[in-house]
Amino acid sequence: MSIRVHPHGQVEVVVPRRTRSSEVQTFVGAHREWIERARRTLGVQDRPAIPLFPTEIRFRFVDKRWGVNHVPFDGPIRLRALADEIQIHAEQPGNPRGFRLLQDWLKQQGKRLLVPRLESLSRETGLRFMRSQIRLQRSRWGSCSSMGSISLNAAALFVEPALVDYLILHELSHTRHMNHSAKFWSLLDSLAPGARKLDRALNLAWRDVPPWLYRR
Repeated sequence: MSIRVHPHGQVEVVVPRRTRSSEVQTFVGAHREWIERARRTLGVQDRPAIPLFPTEIRFRFVDKRWGVNHVPFDGPIRLRALADEIQIHAEQPGNPRGFRLLQDWLKQQGKRLLVPRLESLSRETGLRFMRSQIRLQRSRWGSCSSMGSISLNAAALFVEPALVDYLILHELSHTRHMNHSAKFWSLLDSLAPGARKLDRALNLAWRDVPPWLYRR
């Protein structure tokens, strides 16, 4: 059995099939202090139980801010993105559909901002990939398939540029080594000196990702 605390506080327990519920409860109880310590490390206690609709969005990756405002509108809910403002046109503020519109907009911004950086670092390093994809994931910053397809989490837009570059170089290094072997880390460290320190910093950067990204 294993326990994982996701970046925004969700606790996942993985158990073998046919495990009795009493055994699961005992296992979780024995690790309750560890769970709470992990949640404190992630800053979960300081966040509202239900993600609030944002009033501002800031991309650390490009140092860009938008105010988020509700515009009364009696038609179908829609999003309008201006130079420094995002308007949610809806009958009532905080409409759940507004979260989904913001999430879709975020993925579009990921394609516009993250993919060009991926292409640039690919050219600089000579590490080629076949295709790119922007997703919105709860616990993974990125991935690289055996076919050379690289997926990046749109949430990386909320992370500082140095860590975004590390993330991209990490995935590009997987086009050469599909594992985390010594050869992989040697290559990555040659591209991003202090790779393991950067890796730890990237894991902690989940604290900078606003919870509304994953509101359903």
